[in-house]
Parts: sequence; C-alpha cells; structure tokens
Amino acid sequence: GGSFTFYGGNSTEADGGDITWRAGDSDDAVGGHVEISAGKSVDSAAGHVTIEAGDSTVGTGGHITMTAGDSVNSTGGGFTLTLGDSVEDAAGAVAITAGSSTDSTGGGFTLTAGDSNDSTGGSFTLVAGDSVKDDGGSFTFYGGNSTEADGGDITWRAGDSDDAVGGHVEISAG
Repeated sequence: GGSFTFYGGNSTEADGGDITWRAGDSDDAVGGHVEISAGKSVDSAAGHVTIEAGDSTVGTGGHITMTAGDSVNSTGGGFTLTLGDSVEDAAGAVAITAGSSTDSTGGGFTLTAGDSNDSTGGSFTLVAGDSVKDDGGSFTFYGGNSTEADGGDITWRAGDSDDAVGGHVEISAG
C-alpha cells in the first residue's frame, strides 16, 4: 500500500527541523490520543515501529523521553510494554542495553519505583515465566567484568525505617 514519510528539514549550521505530533486537550472529557501502529500481515512479517534519536559527532546524542501523564485527583498515567505472544515459536523478548563508551563511563540503566508521602511507595516486581512442560524461566544477574580494575558489584539492599521495621531481603529456592 501507499506510504507516508515525515521529514523535519535539515540544516548545516543551525538546528534541524522538528516533527511534533500532539493530540488535542479537553476540559470536560477525555483528551485526544496519539496512536502509532505498524501494519499486520498474514503471510509475511508484520511491519515495525522504530523510534530512534539522532546521533552526534561533537555534541550529545539525542534523547528519547516517554512520560505518562500526572493526575491530581485520580491515578497517574501508566506505561505498559507488552511483547507479542506466539503459539508455535518463541514469544517476543525485551532487550534494554545501555550504551558503551571507549574513553568514559558506560551508560547506566535505572528503574525506580515511585515515592509516596501518605501511602505505600511503589513496588518493583520482576517475574520469570512459568512453564507447564519445560523449565521455568530464570533470572541471572552479572556484575561487569574488568581487565585492569575492580569487577562490578551486585548490591541488594532493603529499605530503612525510622518508626517501623526495616525492609527484608529474602532469597528462596524452589
């Protein structure tokens, strides 16, 4: 079928052009949505959605920022990442890789659950997949290797409490 291509203008000595997609606001009803969907296919591979920030030679590479909406009187917006299921082949995987660096520190990766003043702070749960007829999924944690300096550490630390019991760290085999 026909294609759509959007380009922001190029520039040699100033900023390149931007592309902004923004759904409409609403005072008394639901604000508009922005939906990006790749095409389906019956007999071949389905389409891809690619989001890529720009490279830079001298300056900082471009950023990708995804922020769910705040709310004053209701629940803040969520972020859901769901990979594709499969019946006869492997299901989709998630791979998040921080950038490497030759002469400076490699990129970091941080997941932080939300704080709360008057209720329970947010939780963070990692669950490996179950299986009926084969092995259950595994978790593997590695501290980074080093040739000429210290290897990376792995630290698990439970939270402190001033007026109640501090958090626990529990590791249990099946």
